[in-house]
Amino acid sequence: METQLDAADAPPPSGLIGTDTRANLNLKEAVASRLATRRDAGPMADELTIAIESERDIVTARRRGRELAARLGFSATDQISIATAVSDLSRNLLERAQGGEILLSSIRGRGDDRVGIQAVARDKGPAGPNILLELKRPPSSAGDLLLRLSTTRRTMDEFEINSGPRNGTAITIRKWK
Repeated sequence: METQLDAADAPPPSGLIGTDTRANLNLKEAVASRLATRRDAGPMADELTIAIESERDIVTARRRGRELAARLGFSATDQISIATAVSDLSRNLLERAQGGEILLSSIRGRGDDRVGIQAVARDKGPAGPNILLELKRPPSSAGDLLLRLSTTRRTMDEFEINSGPRNGTAITIRKWK
């Protein structure tokens, strides 16, 4: 006859110290699992979404944008331009739309061997004032937020804005290697 052990009877996973109670074991397994995931994450995926809800998220988005650009083989100068553009889009999300998300991805050109990076900034709600009209104003009168967008538009190869009254605003930038 075989004896079955439940989680409370099993020894704790290697590297964990603790009691043999079920609640402590489950908590320790959850913590160990999270730590293992962070340590063993490996190379960054070709697509990553970062929620922008705080200053810390802006730093994370900037860093991850630069990491992806480096992995794709962009020059150091282009890596800085891409990181700055991602940071500017993230800051606009936080300050102008009270948050949103940045989607970073590697892209390939159609019919050629070009490799690039794309960042899409999406806000959480309905569009505010017409951002397209605001972008046409001189940068000095448009304020810091729009100055950042104007700079981003100049440093990237492609820049698109899609805005609707119900869907919010999505800004897409692309840089080709």
